[in-house]
Amino acid sequence: MKSTSTLDACGSVTSISKALFAQDNEQLLVYAGAALFEFDLVGDWQTVTLSISQPRLGHFDEWTISVEELRERLAVISSTAAQILAGSKETLALEPGDKQCKFCRAKATCPALNATVFSEFEAIKAEEQTPVEMLSHAMSQVDLIEGWCKAVRAETERRLLAGTDVVGWKLVQGKRGNRAWTDKAQAEAVLKAMRIPHDQMYDYAVISPTTAEKLSKLELIGPRQWPKLQALMSQSDGKASVAPASDKRPALVADSFEPVLIGEE
Repeated sequence: MKSTSTLDACGSVTSISKALFAQDNEQLLVYAGAALFEFDLVGDWQTVTLSISQPRLGHFDEWTISVEELRERLAVISSTAAQILAGSKETLALEPGDKQCKFCRAKATCPALNATVFSEFEAIKAEEQTPVEMLSHAMSQVDLIEGWCKAVRAETERRLLAGTDVVGWKLVQGKRGNRAWTDKAQAEAVLKAMRIPHDQMYDYAVISPTTAEKLSKLELIGPRQWPKLQALMSQSDGKASVAPASDKRPALVADSFEPVLIGEE
């Protein structure tokens, strides 16, 4: 709580795949609603501050909205959830999209998503679009179509493994796995009997900074020792990746990259 009129709803995120932002974050809105419900009688709240903290990215973001707006947004979320739970086809039209289809278990067999994917192939017409326009449109649908492709492959495999016939497809033996000792202790004894040099018989590697951090949290590495290790750590910048123009992260300037000469090492 920041004051008698502001309530905090904070989410600590451990994923380091990309920076997340508080504004319009529906998951945080639900958290804020739960906090408001819990402390509604404690104070006369006027605003709610939603925060996201990603320590490994050095990223922190927050968004403050009024309690009135929060209640309005929660009403929409609640109404949508009720329609989904009711499973009413009349009141809930299927609107496929990357966000809403991402974790859907019916993705592989959803007729609405299937129709959307194939309609996208029809929408990309080279004779009506410049190469850049065609690329822009296709890129906007990549995540949705890639997710659908993975779901279709997984569902086909699941059904074949269950003994269900999928016309035109079958299960075959895949690539063999890596070799491994059936008995490590016996293998070690045989290698010793062969008088293999110790440094060639064993593989050694220093633990990673991540493992060292775990040891620090377990207090196997003391608080005075940990800074000495931190001084020896480095972390490379994230590689450039394609994101929609609406992404809140700042755009990288193309001039800042070194030219890549195709065909030269």
